[in-house]
Amino acid sequence: MLVEHFETEEEFADEDTAHSLEVHLKAVRQFEKQEDAEKILKHMNGFMDLLEHHYDDDAISDFAYHTLLHQAENFIQQWE
Repeated sequence: MLVEHFETEEEFADEDTAHSLEVHLKAVRQFEKQEDAEKILKHMNGFMDLLEHHYDDDAISDFAYHTLLHQAENFIQQWE
């Protein structure tokens, strides 16, 4: 998982940042198994908001932010 990788590489300011992002992605994985596009998109939009919040608070590196943002945008496009 990318969030876990970035946490290991110390791309986040603290564990809470990684944990909050991972919570959203865990929910997305569950809804993906159910093929529930509406809930996937809802949680991915929440993930994007949270990602932006952490970036604004300098809790995530530029590299990790832009990588996760790009991955999230691509994932959202697949489910729209």
